[in-house]
Amino acid sequence: MDLEARIHEQFGEHGTALLASSLALAVPIARAAEWMVEALSDDRKIIACANAPADAECERFVSALLGRFERERLALAAISLSARRPPPGVNAGSDMLPHFARQIEGIARPGDVLVALSASGNCQNVVDAVIAAHERDMRVVAITGQSGGALAAELFDSDVHLAIPAERLIVVQAIERVVFNCLCDAMDWNFLGDEA
Repeated sequence: MDLEARIHEQFGEHGTALLASSLALAVPIARAAEWMVEALSDDRKIIACANAPADAECERFVSALLGRFERERLALAAISLSARRPPPGVNAGSDMLPHFARQIEGIARPGDVLVALSASGNCQNVVDAVIAAHERDMRVVAITGQSGGALAAELFDSDVHLAIPAERLIVVQAIERVVFNCLCDAMDWNFLGDEA
């Protein structure tokens, strides 16, 4: 195989996974978006979390809600939890490292929506966030690769599991952005209608 054929193969694999995702995830993405609209309309918030490097996708998602996605609108209540350690010189102590569950304990309210992102489903910090969210009567939207790993085992039947139907991590990560784009677009559509 030459390099050009390999590149075509990459596009083909992503395209196949995108098509499979559109078929498998359209209904649960719509359900997740409806939950988010309901929460925001009821003065609740969306809380997103993922460990690095996926935390950048959560921050992008939250920025689109707070700022704008494609159209101007009022800010929507959203926050991205931080998994970063405090800067040098800040005395946080080993007990106060920024675990997601602890942050949820401090800021979450019943009716908030947690968006938990873990491509493998095995990030313990994210799994613990889901457990903490359930303890606070939050709705949970989990975005994982197709097996869902340990995260899938913690989900309730009432949660929304967006299990991306792809095996390769890099393909799952590419589709995560499309999923977030769909969620942002759905919320704009709900709040602003069809007008561009």
